[in-house]
Amino acid sequence: SSPLLLLLLLLLLLSSSHAFLLRPQLLRVRSMAPPSCLLPARPARSWYRVPRGRRRRDVVMQQERSTVIERGSSREAGDLPSSLSSPLSTSGNSDMSAFFNIAKAIVGAGSFSLPWVLENEGLLGGTLTIVVSAALASYTITSLIDSKNIVERNTDRSGSSYVDIAREVLGKETANFVFAMTVLASMLVCSSYIAFVGSTLQTLAAQEGSMLHQILPDLSKDQVQVAALGFVLPVSWLKSFEFLSFTSTLGTLSVLAALITVLIDGLGHQGSLDAVTSALSSLPLWPDSFESYFKSLGSVLFLFCVNFLVFPIERSMKNPGNFDRAVNGAVWTTASVNILFAALAFSFYGQETQDIVLNNLGPGNVLTAVKLLLCADLLLTYPLVFAAGREILENAFLNDEEEGEEGNRTEGLPVVSGKKALLRTSLVGFTLLVGNLKGFGLITNIAGGLAQGSLAFIIPPALQLQLKPSTRISQLMASALILLGLLSSGLTTYEAIVSS
Repeated sequence: SSPLLLLLLLLLLLSSSHAFLLRPQLLRVRSMAPPSCLLPARPARSWYRVPRGRRRRDVVMQQERSTVIERGSSREAGDLPSSLSSPLSTSGNSDMSAFFNIAKAIVGAGSFSLPWVLENEGLLGGTLTIVVSAALASYTITSLIDSKNIVERNTDRSGSSYVDIAREVLGKETANFVFAMTVLASMLVCSSYIAFVGSTLQTLAAQEGSMLHQILPDLSKDQVQVAALGFVLPVSWLKSFEFLSFTSTLGTLSVLAALITVLIDGLGHQGSLDAVTSALSSLPLWPDSFESYFKSLGSVLFLFCVNFLVFPIERSMKNPGNFDRAVNGAVWTTASVNILFAALAFSFYGQETQDIVLNNLGPGNVLTAVKLLLCADLLLTYPLVFAAGREILENAFLNDEEEGEEGNRTEGLPVVSGKKALLRTSLVGFTLLVGNLKGFGLITNIAGGLAQGSLAFIIPPALQLQLKPSTRISQLMASALILLGLLSSGLTTYEAIVSS
């Protein structure tokens, strides 16, 4: 597993250099926005201003390229557990709809690793990490949208993606970095789903008294993941995932049911609120070591650093000016709920807390049913999250001409073939390999610390330095945030390599 993690770190280094530049001749401008990073680079400049008067055709082309982002099957990649699995309305969503969309993007499978985060970082240390991460995520999300609005206003364009903004302001190399981290985030989230399902079902099969133990008592994690591959691989070949749109509601219900089940089960074992208070007071307050802290920091960033998901949410609002309020409300509401859940669950299981707290539950039929429901939701959500990352690559490397007779042969069929099928199969195989790493917590640590942390803490302040008037203090704050992003990305990835 260490060579695979080294490969991920190498990808980060290469993507920020000329070695990761993509060949412009492969580009055929289509509807997906991210490939715009392959267009000729513009030099980064301070106080960015673009002369008005672009030809109308350029504006229309940009609007056409942004249309797919408004569809649920082609949204920007990243942690989408039950968040954007149904299409966003373009008729003007309310502020409350935006609030719930952002909240659902944050709360997902990663919430079940937070008790393990507190085990590694301590009750106060972990709580402070969640609070600081939430504050920084809220700040950088609103800053990123402000940067997008400035660029669109000065270029007479609309519907820009994260990659478009990075290319316009920071240059082609940075755009390719954002491109790479977006794809990587999508694939790592899919890998975390595979790891979650494998670990959960293996634990269920080993528990005497569970329904799964009676049917498949010797079920292993590898067998579960191979079975999952038998489902997600054929589905990934489909041209449309509209039949999976119901998973938005299923995902919300399954996550809420699992969260409530953990609390009810733990409170039942504690017996009284006094026992819970006593258990909380006896927990360690701070991490035991530097290694313990960075072993789980990325799992917190995995939840809150959803910067690359917010473009279509903001664009779908009836009153985009209220986006900041929706972000702040969603981030702090989910942070409060997650802190409460993590602290209580940690008090229930103490030093026995697993990286997926559901694995600490007993074998009862209700508990088993809740776990199976959540696993089913993740398997159904996998193709939607996977589609976000693989479509960016397909639009960059595989155009219609390259499909040729293969494209004509599959016209009218529900599945793709040829190069697209090969690419999708390879990407699914990659997610399976990463899903076989040491554990769910390790994968979320890499995804959050490396990919999502870079997109949240490095690029937004860099955009801010270029686009907005700044004082000495604001320049220092933005530079400090970039340094924090670099350190957190590097240290969480290093710790993941060491712990694997």
